[in-house]
Amino acid sequence: LFPDDGYDAGTLMMRADAAMYLAKRNGRNASRFYTRELASSVDARIELENSLRRSLRNGDLILHYQPQIDRRTGRIVGVEGLARWQRGDRMMMPGEFLPIAEETNLIVDIDQWAIHAACRQNRIWQQAGLPPIRVSVNIAAANFDTDQLVDTVMSALEESGMAAELLELEVTETTLMRDVQRTDRTLRALKALGVRIAIDDFGTGFSSLSYLGNYGFNVLEIGQSFVREVADPNQAGITRAIISLAGQLQCRTIAEGVETHEQASWLAANGCDELQGNLFSKPVPASEFARMYARNRTWTIAPPPATNQVHWS
Repeated sequence: LFPDDGYDAGTLMMRADAAMYLAKRNGRNASRFYTRELASSVDARIELENSLRRSLRNGDLILHYQPQIDRRTGRIVGVEGLARWQRGDRMMMPGEFLPIAEETNLIVDIDQWAIHAACRQNRIWQQAGLPPIRVSVNIAAANFDTDQLVDTVMSALEESGMAAELLELEVTETTLMRDVQRTDRTLRALKALGVRIAIDDFGTGFSSLSYLGNYGFNVLEIGQSFVREVADPNQAGITRAIISLAGQLQCRTIAEGVETHEQASWLAANGCDELQGNLFSKPVPASEFARMYARNRTWTIAPPPATNQVHWS
């Protein structure tokens, strides 16, 4: 507002823009007024955004890898690549920078980088003599607003020489319902390449069940919010229903965020195909995962009503 917040049009527009970004971050459909405190937070946000752009160009983003364990054999059958940002001497977690990347649409560039990096790393492991392994990457909804995703995947597969069936892309239910026609076209093109598609955090969105049968999804992922509550009969019933539905659709199920022996044993006893979480291993650098995979490490999951313990060898 003139004259309290500025005496010229440029200053007023800049500060109105800062207030607009605050309204967006607070869920949109709202109004916010410029304050000096807001100016400081906006400056910090802009600096973080610019730093993230530079880091993406300079190769400061890396992938850490978390193994996915087959509940029958106890062996590693897949791995998820998770973004990390080495900002100076500090390693930043996804929750610290991906929200800004999504606000600015920089997430599309980050996802393109992640697909290439995961395919390239998987091929490096194979060239080092390790058995082929499935690698999964999270894909943000913004990637379905353009026609670049299929080209990115084709380019990454061609550049790395990795087989298409070893790449798994994780999308959320809300992503699937964003732009149905464009999403339909993209999913069919990805499936035609041989790439696997997983629905991340299944059961937390509102997608149509009929949609599941149309595309032959490969995986339904059970999110940590359900995994944490398997001791609750109501939540456990939902998780059991997801596992049953996946079986009917001939999909694998992966439980993410497994933290305790009790969760692992319950999931295994109820037929969840694969388990992933810090109980087995935190996300680790590529070299550390390679050593773990090369040792052919095996976990034995004790089903209830036994000791509910996970042993490793």
